[in-house]
Amino acid sequence: MATQDQYLRQDVVAQQDFEVLGSTQLGNDPSDTTTVVGSMVVGGTTVQPVAAANYGPGPLTNEVIFSFTAATYDAAQVTVTVVDDANADIYAASFTIAHDGTTPILSTAFGEVDNWDGSANPTFNVNNNAGTIELRLTTAGAETVSVAVDAKLFAAQTSPFITISGQPANDTVVEGDVPGVFTVTASTNDGGTLSYQWQVDDGLGGGFVNATDGATYAGATTTTLTITTTDTSLNGYDYQCVVSSTGAAADATSNTATLTVNAAAVTISADPSNTTVVEGDADAVFSVTASTNETLASLTYQWEVDSGGGYANVTDDATYSGATTDTLTITTTDTSLTTYQYRCVVTSDSTIAPTATSAAATLTVSAAAVTISADPANATVAGGNPHTFTVTASTNETLASLTYQWEVDSGGGFGNVTDGATGGGGNYSGATTDSLVIDDVVGLDTYQYRCVVTSDSAIAPTATSAAATLTVT
Repeated sequence: MATQDQYLRQDVVAQQDFEVLGSTQLGNDPSDTTTVVGSMVVGGTTVQPVAAANYGPGPLTNEVIFSFTAATYDAAQVTVTVVDDANADIYAASFTIAHDGTTPILSTAFGEVDNWDGSANPTFNVNNNAGTIELRLTTAGAETVSVAVDAKLFAAQTSPFITISGQPANDTVVEGDVPGVFTVTASTNDGGTLSYQWQVDDGLGGGFVNATDGATYAGATTTTLTITTTDTSLNGYDYQCVVSSTGAAADATSNTATLTVNAAAVTISADPSNTTVVEGDADAVFSVTASTNETLASLTYQWEVDSGGGYANVTDDATYSGATTDTLTITTTDTSLTTYQYRCVVTSDSTIAPTATSAAATLTVSAAAVTISADPANATVAGGNPHTFTVTASTNETLASLTYQWEVDSGGGFGNVTDGATGGGGNYSGATTDSLVIDDVVGLDTYQYRCVVTSDSAIAPTATSAAATLTVT
């Protein structure tokens, strides 16, 4: 059976505006009627609206506003408008009607009310058996209304045809990545078998030519064309499908769809940053963040170093690790590496293999050092009393701790202090801490004390405090 859409593809063969003979009052009087006039001729047959009939008594009034038979037409669009003259309220309904050769079919019906006052409620009905369209007005009281009808009749589509119900859509891909795909959906009413031929227009003026299966295309004579080699040279190409039937239907051509092929690219969104470390201390770390617009590709990384003679590949060894990852770690931070520059070359593993190189980052390696910020101070103490010498020190190494060794010079040069007797009558304690305690200074007059502070790192930098003199009174 032909569908509504198939009928409505045909030309309008007749059109007529049917209008009322003025206004009429519809209400409780059974004699209230409205006559719709006008006619049209279709294929030698006159199509005439039927005079209004009243089905009262009572508030229900039926107006038969249009009649039809199977021989009259194959499809119609009918619009009915009801106007409440007193209140200027409008009710409109539109019908699309098809015919299967025996029975009219109401395909769609919809209404729109603009401030209808509610005292008259029009409804519409298609009577398939009687071949009529009826307007029904239910009124609470007397209502003055006007009825207008507009009808368009369509000739049946008797010739066979192909319908394309699914059009190919534009597709955007990345070169060398996911294939481009175009699909068409079609049917025919001629009982035949459909065949397909995809065509391509390269935009150079030659128009559409048939696509053939090969290195670039697959499925050129099926419902789905696959572009297996998505080179940027295909960017902007248009594709369409010609659908043919073994029956009597004429060929049908789909809409045009465009292929967009973007260049494959690697994008670096975060470059490595300059880094400063202390020799022999925490590792230096450089990182890069990158991505590719290719959905099927992965990224590879190669770090490079420039020590002053140009860039060369970094390889994993005692100094470096992660040379082919997104993070390079320098485990041996010697001062010889200071001012070295590092960058990363990021490459896609696709067949196109786009590459991007990060910005360079500089490594600064500071010498490990111990700094004494407060030396022990000279002191004058009465014999028999205690005294404490103190030193304050630090290191620029984040992973190291400090060790302390106090020294004493009693006149023959400095030597290590050990916890225990002073030799003068007192005792030492804290000889390897930042505070040396003498519990009795007797016998130590003019002795000098200083502290040697050392980092426990592999570099083991050392600093020696200034000497402090003890005067015993």
